[in-house]
Amino acid sequence: MCDGLSFSSQANEISDRFGVSFKDVPWWSESRPSEKLLTIINTDSGRAIESLRWGFTPSLKWLPQGTNYRVPQEDVFRKKQFSSYARHPRYRCLVIADGFYEWQGLEPGSRIAKLHHFRIRDGVFTIAGIWSPPIRGDSDRTSTCALITTPPNERVATVRNRMPAILQSPAEEVDWLDPDLDGSYIAALLRPLPDEMMAETKVVSQFSLLNNRLTQEHS
Repeated sequence: MCDGLSFSSQANEISDRFGVSFKDVPWWSESRPSEKLLTIINTDSGRAIESLRWGFTPSLKWLPQGTNYRVPQEDVFRKKQFSSYARHPRYRCLVIADGFYEWQGLEPGSRIAKLHHFRIRDGVFTIAGIWSPPIRGDSDRTSTCALITTPPNERVATVRNRMPAILQSPAEEVDWLDPDLDGSYIAALLRPLPDEMMAETKVVSQFSLLNNRLTQEHS
């Protein structure tokens, strides 16, 4: 599902890793839905790092409206509000992170809720995403984006029923932004990350569910 992202790398590490300029772009150690995400997009002058608000809202008024934080891999090339962007390389993006958060135990009847922090062995990774420019006339003038999700691998499945669509190599990152690749090849990149590529998972917070309210447990 992806309830949040972590990011602890330095600017020079990101520039070296992705071969793009990292100048005057703010970033955050953690991001939650509705906050800003660090992304790589295609521009007229090449690939660039941009901060986009997490919460995709189509700028094309004739498309179904609404805010989407996550888009299922099964829908991204099927539903018009997403495929109109996913099929256009200009509006595909890479979301940069070094970990993602998943809540466990928020369903009715649970007494304990745990926040898990998942990481992968290679450190920094990217999640396939789509983005939209600001809606014309929007005073906020903020571009928005959504993460694409897939079914979980075995490790994440113990916690949630979806996981972010993490691209599995630098070559796949290049392909996701490549304007010359067709939709069927691009769609095949959206699959669960193999368990062996993941690092140790940690429970970073635990809450008791008392009277339907979350109360943090202190160790």
